[in-house]
Amino acid sequence: MIEIRFQYDETPELPMKTNHLLAIAALTIGLLVAGCGKHASKTAPPPPVVSVVQPVAREVVEWDEYIGRLESPETVELRARVSGYLDKVHFKEGKEIKKGDLLFTIDPRPYQAEFDRVDAEHQRAESQADLAKSDAERAKNLSRRKPSQRKISTQRLKPTRRRWQP
Repeated sequence: MIEIRFQYDETPELPMKTNHLLAIAALTIGLLVAGCGKHASKTAPPPPVVSVVQPVAREVVEWDEYIGRLESPETVELRARVSGYLDKVHFKEGKEIKKGDLLFTIDPRPYQAEFDRVDAEHQRAESQADLAKSDAERAKNLSRRKPSQRKISTQRLKPTRRRWQP
């Protein structure tokens, strides 16, 4: 039998830089050998299945849906100059309006009643003024007459001077 014995001689350790370089070289050689093994297949994959639809011409309404709160950049405060109940509103909220546009119609009945009352009072004052003018005219005519005729004329005037009391 032949016996072969190896004797291990201690070799001096290599510096750290050299160890790193050796590791990088071994890794590079290993990658090159692994990359050279198989070649990429030259056959292309089958084309994907695609559905085809004929285009249709139609109007598309673009819209987006948002969650949030919208606020106008400008606001206007409306204050009534008179009191009353609103009869009609002539605008929609958010609609643009211009100076002089009719916004509200107030119920005219209270104002019409007040107008009618003041008009009647005015007519009464005019009729009283007419009566005073006719009395003054009559008094001038009486002063030109004789004293005996004055008594008779003033007696006739007394019943007509009666005023209407509500």
